[in-house]
Amino acid sequence: MTTSEPTYAGPVVHAPHILIPGSLKFGKKCLECGGVHDRAGCGIGSRNHGEESGMPSYVVKAELRDPHAKMFVFACMKTMYGGRKIAVGDQVFVFASETEGGQGLVARGLVTKAEAVRKPHGVVRWTPRGSIEVKRTALAKRALGREQLKAWRNVKDGSAQAELDFKFYRQATNKIGGISDAAAAFLRTCF
Repeated sequence: MTTSEPTYAGPVVHAPHILIPGSLKFGKKCLECGGVHDRAGCGIGSRNHGEESGMPSYVVKAELRDPHAKMFVFACMKTMYGGRKIAVGDQVFVFASETEGGQGLVARGLVTKAEAVRKPHGVVRWTPRGSIEVKRTALAKRALGREQLKAWRNVKDGSAQAELDFKFYRQATNKIGGISDAAAAFLRTCF
């Protein structure tokens, strides 16, 4: 069979700098499936091309005007610990920032919209940022915040509590951050 188009040896060939729809990350166009993702191997049929199976989980720590709202909008939030990979359909645990008068864990929800915020021209130091909208699916039934996680401060035992304390309470920064499956499972016990 003769063709004028080039053939590709690997499973995925990428072109640079395409914003992944419904995501805060920039990826590459997959010439195999036509999708856009940020890893080799397209994983056609999975929720996000190239992502591992399972539902990615994130924590948002921010000032909340109404912790019982059915929808939360977080604009231009810093992303840390893999938070820039958040996408539509991902699970989010919402913490009302205690440094802003909040009470810690208040809700769980699903991302309904995610957009990357571009680095402003001329800015040298920039933490990646994104804006997301979250539909609340549950309200927390058990308190979890700075006080409850204090016992895990500076603990390096790999526990979910130590991870949450390190990522979200070591510094007061409001942020979107990725969490491990173990941390997500622990947070689900609060609902």
